[in-house]
Amino acid sequence: MNSGYLLGIDCGTQSTKAVLFDLNGDVILQGKGALSITRDRPEFAEQNAWDWWESLCRALAPITSTVDVERILGIGITYQRETFVPVDTDLNPLRPAILWMDQRAYREESEVRARISDERFKDITGKPLNRTPSIMKLKWILNNEPDIWRRIHRVLTVGAFINYHLTGTLCDSPAGADTTGLLNIQNGKWSNELLELLGLTPNHLFDLLPSGACSGRVNSTAANQKDGLVSVLNGNHTRNKRNLRSTRSSR
Repeated sequence: MNSGYLLGIDCGTQSTKAVLFDLNGDVILQGKGALSITRDRPEFAEQNAWDWWESLCRALAPITSTVDVERILGIGITYQRETFVPVDTDLNPLRPAILWMDQRAYREESEVRARISDERFKDITGKPLNRTPSIMKLKWILNNEPDIWRRIHRVLTVGAFINYHLTGTLCDSPAGADTTGLLNIQNGKWSNELLELLGLTPNHLFDLLPSGACSGRVNSTAANQKDGLVSVLNGNHTRNKRNLRSTRSSR
């Protein structure tokens, strides 16, 4: 007899999708919440980080209104890579999130290359030195939005943002953190060498947990924010079920 469900969440570039599986891997229900991209200039691509949360709520609504949520045993998330949002001391977004496809940091790419070679950057991060990793667009904020930069308390991936608002835990897996261009893939830790290029420290980022590790339990604060999530994220259930697990991230 099937004794429970597993819930998968994919916060992509154009939508957030939620799929409920039984323990045999068969799809039971699914939902979707659309996302929009703002392009104030041709090379810009941004999103309101709160829209990730809103779209998650919409994606979950058809599932949470149908199934016995006490049978949901675990949640796994995946999300668009290289996208990030800077947040303040209250962990609220300081500006729109900058997406992976954004190409504004052409000057910053040259500035970073003047301080570290392509080979060294790839040795540390496993990535080519180009405008895609978050480090380049963080450098753009440093150069162009000094008032925002001074107020940055943390820089969060989509996964870290969603993890926090579901569980209250600031964390992501190395599979997500590597997209920042700030992770040393040789030792699985934040690279002080690269952080120094921005004048940041590991305290400006988030905790790293192994892919598949339990990152926390869904909390009652999350449940109370949106009607569509009340039954799934109800605080009455958080003491005995539903671990949120970080899995591999993707676009």
